[in-house]
Amino acid sequence: MFARRIHILLSLLLFAFPVIGPGVTSPAFAQPSYGEDWRDRQNDREQGREEGRREEQQRQENERSRNQRNAPEHSSAQCNQQWDQCARYCNTIRNASDRMSCVAECNNNLHECQQQR
Repeated sequence: MFARRIHILLSLLLFAFPVIGPGVTSPAFAQPSYGEDWRDRQNDREQGREEGRREEQQRQENERSRNQRNAPEHSSAQCNQQWDQCARYCNTIRNASDRMSCVAECNNNLHECQQQR
């Protein structure tokens, strides 16, 4: 008789737990919903990164043109140094296609620099 009562009690608990348990113990219940705010923050971060990249490229272009005006005669070492600085910057760019475009621009600038010698 005692064993039968324990069996009934355990059966009730096992049948009741799936109804209560999944809502309380599921990972989806514990995680917050990000929704539109999360996407907006991601977009803002990406736009900030893109603006930073553009500003850095503009700064480098200004520096290159200033260097070209100040030193019309370029040595091979100067050209290689400019290319090295440019390539180092390009390696900080996350997007692969943008990084490849940046390196191509560095290569073009190196070629122009070497022709001016």
